Parts: sequence; structure tokens; C-alpha cells
Amino acid sequence: MALVFAQAVPAALSEPEVPKPILEQAKGEVMIASECRCCEMNAADRPSWGDGPWANEPDRAEWEHNGLPCITHRGGNGAWCGYVGVPPTHPLHGKRYGEVDLEVHGGLTYSDACHGHICHTPKPGEGDDVWWFGFDCAHAFDLCPTIDAKMRDYIFHGIPEGHYWTLEEVRAEVNQLADQLAALMVK
Repeated sequence: MALVFAQAVPAALSEPEVPKPILEQAKGEVMIASECRCCEMNAADRPSWGDGPWANEPDRAEWEHNGLPCITHRGGNGAWCGYVGVPPTHPLHGKRYGEVDLEVHGGLTYSDACHGHICHTPKPGEGDDVWWFGFDCAHAFDLCPTIDAKMRDYIFHGIPEGHYWTLEEVRAEVNQLADQLAALMVK
């Protein structure tokens, strides 16, 4: 099971622009991500997050669980989002997240076809007609690094800390969602 990671790269001292995230493919190839607003926002905001469990985490991971492609990707506020893709033969392929009943942190908040960073690298011979179901970890009492950093900069003192969902916790939640979706597959 290969994981694919993306991590923000500090800009060279001579470069005034925001650093671009690097996506490392399973084969070891490296490419620059250029069209993901969330990645660009997180690359710019990451230095303000300070020390925390996010310090050594990537911004994206990709793997397979129970025969389904899985992705974690940071939203624009630094909190994780998790996604599981289903093939065209799955009974929920093409359904909107409000039309399905699946248990996941905060409930489903996303469903759509492959595009942008919510897309996987298909295996040889596998199509990319995948329908993604996803959730986010930016609900009430979830700690979002960008929001937390901004609140520290202002007058918000004494606000109860939320729970930061680590990559490991989100990965477990994604796997649990993949288990539910795999159980519905036509055998």
C-alpha cells in the first residue's frame, strides 16, 4: 500500500512569491501543484500555525483501503478532509452526499467526480470515473490550525481548545468510511 504525500516547501530567500506544495507520486516522481487554492493558502499560512501535531504532517496522502481509493487533503483552514472513491458499478456512484446515509465524523460534506486534488492516481487499466464521498474536520470543537493561529493574534483568549484531528485519526476515519462503502458494493 503506497502513500502519496504533499508538503509545503519553503520559498527560497530570493523568491518573494508564496511557495508551491510539492506532490510526491508513489513512483518517486515530483511535480509542483499549481491549481489548488487550499494548498496555496496552507503553504502561505503554515508558518503562522506554530508548533503542533501538524508540524511534521504532509498536506495530502493517498492510499487504497478495502479495494477503494482513499485520500486525505487539507482544507483551506489547515484542517483535514477525507475522501473515498467508488467506481461506476457502485450503487452510490453519482449520488449526492445528502442522499446517502453513511456514518463519518461530522457527517458527509462532499460528493463529486474526480477533479483537482480530489482525484487519485488510477492503477494501470483502471479508469478514473470515480465518485468521491468526503467529510471535513472543521466542525464545532475541531481545531483548525489557520483559524487557531488567527485567533491567537487577536483578542480571543480563554476560548476552549478544540480537538485537532491528526493524519492518523483522519486516515482511520477514511478507512471506516471505505469499509461502509465497500459493504454496499455489488458482489
